[in-house]
Amino acid sequence: MTTIATRGNGIVAADQQCTWGDSVKLRVAKLRRLKDGSVVGGCGHVSEILAAVRWLETRKGKAPKMRNCDVLIARPDGTTVTLCPDGIFSEVKGPMAIGSGMQAAMAAMVYFGASAEEAVMAAAEVDPNTSAPVDVMRVEPKAKRKRK
Repeated sequence: MTTIATRGNGIVAADQQCTWGDSVKLRVAKLRRLKDGSVVGGCGHVSEILAAVRWLETRKGKAPKMRNCDVLIARPDGTTVTLCPDGIFSEVKGPMAIGSGMQAAMAAMVYFGASAEEAVMAAAEVDPNTSAPVDVMRVEPKAKRKRK
């Protein structure tokens, strides 16, 4: 699976390990910047994550079915949300992690004050489905519109 973490401060970190079966391990980017400056990351079935990201970018049609994935979004307004099935957003306060290493990452952030990147690295020490290197992205603030 994966580990994605944020402290709720606009910085999101994710490992790069993609595991198929028992032996195939690839390196992939799991974070993406949306047009509004938000950072989105997902764990679980890749096809469901990609459908969710596409829906977040366009907001056309119904939200995709998400039975086998979790999606975390850090927004430019300072909020962090998870995308639930049927397009419902659930706001999260403070640190949040998703994926197979989420418990280790949460413990690192909550009890030891780790950054999101440090939390993912801590998860990589104990979760066989999480490993370095770790990608880090910062939310970009919304561009201010110029008045004419």
